[in-house]
Amino acid sequence: EENRDTILFCAGWKDHYNMEDALYAGSVVRALSDQFQILDDATLSTKMMYRYIRANMLRSVKQAQHFKRLAKLGIEKDIKFCMGNHKYDVVPVYDGEGFVRMK
Repeated sequence: EENRDTILFCAGWKDHYNMEDALYAGSVVRALSDQFQILDDATLSTKMMYRYIRANMLRSVKQAQHFKRLAKLGIEKDIKFCMGNHKYDVVPVYDGEGFVRMK
């Protein structure tokens, strides 16, 4: 409604790409793609990867190095919880000082 850019920041791991961040970005891009124009290949590729993997997301992510590292810490159930989609209706927005709940 406000015709403003949307930017997704993916944290990665130690300045490196990781799959679960890209999948999250792809899910957001897919959800918003009717409202926004995709302007770059990175955005398009995350959307395509999400579309390809979403039916078997946990099985796919289990192959990723970051998942394996976290699973060794004994938090696999937390990872499974985080892989769920559309559980909450809260959207954080940056207000110039920090992140707040979108009104």
